Amino acid sequence: MNKTILVVDDDPTIRKLCQLGLGKYFRVVEQENGLMALNWLRSSPTVSAFIIDVEMPHIDGCTLSKTIKQMAPYAATPLIMISSCPPEKVQQDCLDSGANLFLQKPCSPKELKTRVDMLLTGNTDQMSVKVA
Repeated sequence: MNKTILVVDDDPTIRKLCQLGLGKYFRVVEQENGLMALNWLRSSPTVSAFIIDVEMPHIDGCTLSKTIKQMAPYAATPLIMISSCPPEKVQQDCLDSGANLFLQKPCSPKELKTRVDMLLTGNTDQMSVKVA
C-alpha cells in the first residue's frame, strides 16, 4: 500500500465511497476542498493519483487541476475529475484543465478502482469501456 490517492470532494459521502473502493489497495487521503488540498500538497507529500470533484467551494476542481499540473512534482500525475453535472457541460473543461479522465457521479467503487489502476499502469487502451 505504498501509493497515495488524494481525493478532493466537498461531499463526505463521495469521499467515503472513494475510501471504500480504493482504501484496501491504496493509502487514500481525503480533503474537503481545493484550498485544503493545496495546503496539504505544499507539505511535500508524494501523491500517485488525484480524484477531484468539479464543483467545490473556495477553489473549483478545474482551477485546482490546473494549479496541480503546474506544480513540478505533479505535472505528470494521473488526475481524474468527477462530477454530477451532465458530461456535456463539464467534461471538456475538465480535460482542458489537465485531467486524464472524467467520470460521472456516482461511479461504482469497482469502476473507480479499475480506472485508477489503468491510469497508474499506463494501460489506457480500454479506458472507454464501461466497467460493470
